Amino acid sequence: MNLKPELMLPVIVIALAFVLAISPNIFLEGQNDSVSSITREDITTAQLNAIVDLSPATMPSDVANGATAIRDISQAESGELIISGSFEDEVEFGDFKLISKGSRDIYIGLLGIDGNWSWIISGGGVGFDDVVDIELGDNSIQVVGWGHGNLSFGDREVRMLSKYGKDAWQTDISLTGELNAAWRIDPILLPQMGSSLWCGFR
Repeated sequence: MNLKPELMLPVIVIALAFVLAISPNIFLEGQNDSVSSITREDITTAQLNAIVDLSPATMPSDVANGATAIRDISQAESGELIISGSFEDEVEFGDFKLISKGSRDIYIGLLGIDGNWSWIISGGGVGFDDVVDIELGDNSIQVVGWGHGNLSFGDREVRMLSKYGKDAWQTDISLTGELNAAWRIDPILLPQMGSSLWCGFR
């Protein structure tokens, strides 16, 4: 069936709206304000090398194929980087080795200006879990994200309302890497509906 030219534009607009509605990871330019503005010019060469060693994802298809994702990053006044994201199976951050509990778990770590990881915390459940945003405060780091089923952060468990569907969580971590608390939050409190990739290392 051939549509008349005057009917093509409405059809295209409706199709685009549908794609954006079902694909929360697609962002128009300037729409996703939660992704960190930190670029490779803001970090040391040693930090850059440590990040590149992770072979992080640069596009969603990399994540689908199992690559480690850097979802958000914050920088302390001292130059240290707080990096958060998700991983599958097993991944090494310097001397730290993480093993996922499910198909994809989350991590939060502190990367020194010398390129060495000071600490790493991971958490997750049996499903696909991911980070949406991190906020660096005066005394702690707040991390929020999506999870499937109950999540374990160290010896703490976050009980989700949805056993099989996607639900939201928040965790509070000290600047020295101690887990203070972790709990479920209403998904409406998330700054955005999907996780984005930080590609400032490129």
